[in-house]
Formats: sequence, structure tokens, C-alpha cells
Amino acid sequence: MAFRLFVLLFVNLSFSQTSYLCPSQTAGFKIEHETDVPIITNNDDGTITLTHPEDYINEIFSEYVILDFWQVYPTSNSENLRKTYAVEYLSKDLIVDLSTTVPNTIFYAYVDYNHAAEFSYSPLETEIITFVDDKTFKLKQSIYTDEYGCNVDCPLQDVPEYYDLYVEFDYELDSDTLIMQLVNNTPCGNNFSIKFKGGNSNDLYDPDNYLTLQTWELIPITEQEIDFSNPPCDAIEFELYALLNISCQNSAFGNFKVTIDEPNSSINLYRDHVLFGYHEFRFEDASLSLNEFDDLQDVFVFEKQDNPFLQIANLKSETFDIEIFDISGQQLIDKTNYKEQTVRVDHLKSGVYFVRLSDDSGNLMTTKFLKK
Repeated sequence: MAFRLFVLLFVNLSFSQTSYLCPSQTAGFKIEHETDVPIITNNDDGTITLTHPEDYINEIFSEYVILDFWQVYPTSNSENLRKTYAVEYLSKDLIVDLSTTVPNTIFYAYVDYNHAAEFSYSPLETEIITFVDDKTFKLKQSIYTDEYGCNVDCPLQDVPEYYDLYVEFDYELDSDTLIMQLVNNTPCGNNFSIKFKGGNSNDLYDPDNYLTLQTWELIPITEQEIDFSNPPCDAIEFELYALLNISCQNSAFGNFKVTIDEPNSSINLYRDHVLFGYHEFRFEDASLSLNEFDDLQDVFVFEKQDNPFLQIANLKSETFDIEIFDISGQQLIDKTNYKEQTVRVDHLKSGVYFVRLSDDSGNLMTTKFLKK
């Protein structure tokens, strides 16, 4: 329980940003002496350079992308808390290099609730690699237990029909990492790619019979401005980002527990939550049915002022299917074998809507528009 309380305090005090998707991971440091606190130089590209009196430490810093460094409790009355610092980075290799090279008397590093001395990773399980490598999966179901007043063995909930989110996996043998990347932007306009390694073998909450993963490196992320007051963007994407360790208000911790269901061609990713619940997402193999998105990549929808029709631009297909859903998932418009490049929407109320298009080759895309 002490571990969870520590993580909760760290999350609440470290992630006060209003954004939901953050292109970084965060680790903590205890620095005993002020002379060992690195000097921060802000770079033009949004990264920072850290400078320490010891050259060998500077060489480690220079090998990695570092996004931020700050004192977590600068006004605390506790001397120990004032020695706590945090660093934002893209790859856990930075923390591994620092914790294995720099004495604890200079930097005492920890990731999540694990101390650096206990930090580790295991080889990726062959079962995971074989099941997902070079395949595309669609998000089908999810659960965040606090939402439903259930904490154990909660039934997964179907994602809304319009919510098309596809990910593809690629295994890199040289680094023994598994890349998970989006096939297209999320319906809420975001994009991300993640590298996984095998789980931390010192995770205290994982029994031996689970397949495990951990987020290892974040490939630069694309984030759009989103009105998160309109669900289900926040209900789905916020929890997905927490699961994947790319949320600015991260609340999940520990390894991913991986469950593979071969008869149903699906894989579940599960992580514990600091409030004694969990996140779980189910992805279904879509490799055999998914067409490429190339023909729809340039398509976009928009409104014209004082025009009752929604405009559809750059659609190459002569006929297509179009569906429009409100934020609750209710289908409001459904047209098949449609030939026009406009759809009348003046009867819809102001608000956010999702548009799903399918061309005559079977290509799919989902986007959104704001009805004014």
C-alpha cells in the first residue's frame, strides 16, 4: 500500500498539466547535495540540456532526449522532500545508464515505485512476438474500473461503433523491442508510437504466470487541441494514454499484464491503477480484413459559413458510405453508395460529431467535426 500512496502523491504533484497526452516518461531522483543538481539550458527545439560538474555524467545526458527537469517539492518543510527532483525523457535507457554508472550518492534514481537498483527488464516473450508481429489490431473493448463501481473481474465495455482505432506491431530483433504505432490518427486527432520491452522482473505485483511488457521508449507524439469536456474522447483516450504510460496525469503503474486469446484473435493489455483499480484494453486482430488507409489519408470534412451542408474534400471514390455519430455514439446519419461530396447537417445541434467514411475499396477512416 505504501508503494501506491507514493505513486499517487508523485502523480498528483508532478503532473499538473491540463493536457491529456504527453510525449514523455518521468523518473524521480533524490539528489543529496546542491552541487550535484544539474544546470538547465533550454534548447530551441523544446528539449533541454543538463550540465553537471562531472564530464562522464554530461556524456550520458548528451546521448538522450531530455524534455524537462525540476525540483518536485521546492517549498516543502522537509529537507528530504526538497532533495527530490524529476526528469522527463523519451527512453528508459537514460535511467538505466544513470543508475548503473552514477553512484547513488550523486543521483538516486527510481522509476514508478521501483528503485533503480531493482529496475530491470526481461526478454520479450516469444508468445507475444509471434502473436502480434507485423499485424494490425483494432481496439474493441476497454474498462477503467472506477467508472463502473467495480474493482475485480469487471466486464469489458465495447468502444463506440464509430471509434476506429488501429495499431500495428513490429518486432526489432537487435534491440529486443516491440513497436506499437497507430495506423492513422485517433478519432480525437492524436498520434503516438511506443517501444516496449519485456516486463520488469522485480515488479512486486506480478505473479509468475503472466506475460508482461513495459513502456520503454516513446517515439515523438502528435497531439491535437481537443475539447475534452466532450466525451467519449476523454473516456477512451485518456484511459488508453494512462494504460500506455503517455498520459500527463498518469495513474497506472507497474508492468503490462498481457493475455492472448488465440481462438478469438485478440490480445488484452492490463495495468494496475493507483486507486486500487485497473485499466484493461482488448485489441482484435484486423490484419486480414483491414485495407490500407492511403486512399483516405488526404480526405477531410468541414463546414462552410451559412451553408447547410458538410463538405467532404479529396475523396477519390465514386461511391462511399458515410455515417455520422454524436458524442454518445448514437448514429444520426447513415448513407450507403453515396455519390455526393456534401451531406446536409443543418438539422444537427451544435456540438462535436464523428464521421466514418468507407470507400468502394473497403478503406475506412473516422474523423470529427464541430457543428457550429
